Amino acid sequence: HRDLHSFPTRRSSDLEELMSQADQLRIINTELEKLGLVVRETANAVSIFDPVGNFEWVNEGFTRMYGYTLDEFKNEKAPNIFDCDIPETVKQRIKGCIQNKKTVIYNFFTTTRAGEGLWAQTTLTPILDEMGEIKGLIAIDSDITKLKDAELEIVYQKEKIERQSILLEQKNAELEKLSIVARETDNAIIIMDARGNFEWVNEGFTRLYGYTIDQLVSEKSHNIIGASANVNIRDLINVWYGDKKPIMYESLNTSRAGKLIWAQTTLTPILDTQGNLVRMVAIDTEITRLKDAQRQIEEQRNELEKANATKDKFFGIIAHDLRSPA
Repeated sequence: HRDLHSFPTRRSSDLEELMSQADQLRIINTELEKLGLVVRETANAVSIFDPVGNFEWVNEGFTRMYGYTLDEFKNEKAPNIFDCDIPETVKQRIKGCIQNKKTVIYNFFTTTRAGEGLWAQTTLTPILDEMGEIKGLIAIDSDITKLKDAELEIVYQKEKIERQSILLEQKNAELEKLSIVARETDNAIIIMDARGNFEWVNEGFTRLYGYTIDQLVSEKSHNIIGASANVNIRDLINVWYGDKKPIMYESLNTSRAGKLIWAQTTLTPILDTQGNLVRMVAIDTEITRLKDAQRQIEEQRNELEKANATKDKFFGIIAHDLRSPA
């Protein structure tokens, strides 16, 4: 009699358990639908393997990334991950994942079915059963080609910057040497822009002519044509537009103190990589003593010629007298 009374209670308990299981199944199915949606729509390549690495399933992302369906990959590449054309270091990482039952991450380079190169990063995760044994592997691949390209570009830019840094150091060292020469030399050095406008003079220029750059521009001229009447304009035009070769000329200049100074100038055009004139450099060497010596030699030559003429005239008179006796 008591069993008959307890029957409805047991039936009610069974119904509650069934309803609970149904709720759990609905939750699981909802989760599976969400996971299925993720796996189906993700751009990542997802592949499932058995415990020894045989391919069992790939998602649509795998086909989009590599161009292979599961059957195409197994037939054209390999049915087992260890038989794929991957580096030995990657195979060792996969073996470590299986032996240690821990997730590993590795990068590798491969080619798609269309023959395009591709860098991938794989997260390989072991799936364990209730006893802790591996019942499968899941690989999720991400296309990191752009990242690798960016890394290579960074390496290239870094190497380029390092090369430029070395060149700059060499140029700076060269400039230091040149600056010492420009500063300590007794030659007068002028730097001009492409049109002959003065930009800089060295200390040797100031020592020789008495002008700083500001004094030269304000008291004489801002341009080589106005500052030196001895420059042949045709020669300058040839420097600007012609063969753009250095020219040499001599000039008689007046220092700021009014002293006359003879100088020999070498005017050199500075060209860019396209051959365009960007600057001109004039280096003056004082030749006043040389000019004085030339003048003295010329005066002595003239005096000697006069003396020779007088001597010849004297000897002519004597010869005439000897031929005509009194």
